[in-house]
Amino acid sequence: MNIRIIKIAAVFGCFCTATLADLPEDSHEYSAWEIRMLDSIRIQSEGMPEQAIPKLGNWLAQLSQKGSPNWEKGDRPVFRAAQAALLAIPGHAEFYRERIIKARAHLALHLTDPGEGGPAAAKWRDAQVDARKVLMNLPSPETVRVLGELLSETWIYPQNDDDGLRAASTAVYSLGALYRLPLANKPARTQHDHEVLADLPAWQAWFEQIKVGNRTFRFQGDSTEYDLNGPAPKEKLERIERDRKRDMERMAGERRSAQESSAVRPRSRASILGRPAGIVATCAMLLAVAAYWVKMRRLRRE
Repeated sequence: MNIRIIKIAAVFGCFCTATLADLPEDSHEYSAWEIRMLDSIRIQSEGMPEQAIPKLGNWLAQLSQKGSPNWEKGDRPVFRAAQAALLAIPGHAEFYRERIIKARAHLALHLTDPGEGGPAAAKWRDAQVDARKVLMNLPSPETVRVLGELLSETWIYPQNDDDGLRAASTAVYSLGALYRLPLANKPARTQHDHEVLADLPAWQAWFEQIKVGNRTFRFQGDSTEYDLNGPAPKEKLERIERDRKRDMERMAGERRSAQESSAVRPRSRASILGRPAGIVATCAMLLAVAAYWVKMRRLRRE
């Protein structure tokens, strides 16, 4: 057991000494680094989740950043291996949610403490930043569920100080990860962080529909429809499709009714406008009949 711990520490140290800024450009050296990293990922994935998730997550976050001379080399096997290892661990997203919640609770205890409030706010901010960097690279139902639930956490640190600790809300950080996931049929065309606040209501409504069971989601390149627990059951998909068709038929009926009403109104108006002319004609006819009747009486008297 001790030998295994030493081996894990050794391979982890190999990665720490080769950050993205100094990855070897020589193809042979890069291949050697790649082999060491793949072995490190395999060993970590066999460890305890509470230890494996943060280490694999840290590697994944670093490997996802552009800037390395070999970032786009081949099919990025090290990045893919770290991603697959994390996705295979149940709780890979819940781990980061719990970190944020604990940091937020700690901040709440020291919110008015001049000495502890700043460091607590920094810890909360770092937990959110770390979660965004990792979860944006983990397309899974668990990730969507965790990020979606955090979209309702709109509280903002009230202090405004010189250290820049007036961090954005957890909802903003969460959407910063959610919109980067390869989701199909996104509720908004969010492409940059500065668009997050304006698009937040659309994403919140989208997640609420998924949460109550009125819609599903899928990832690009994957035909599977998911709910927040995994692949959506067939019965659920059939019900959602029935509801969708019913809503479309109702909307089509409402449009037809509106069109028919707009078509009827001009005719009704024309008939109303035509009534005075009809009344005048009727009166003229009655007058003519009355005149004729008076004339006939006068003739009889004569």
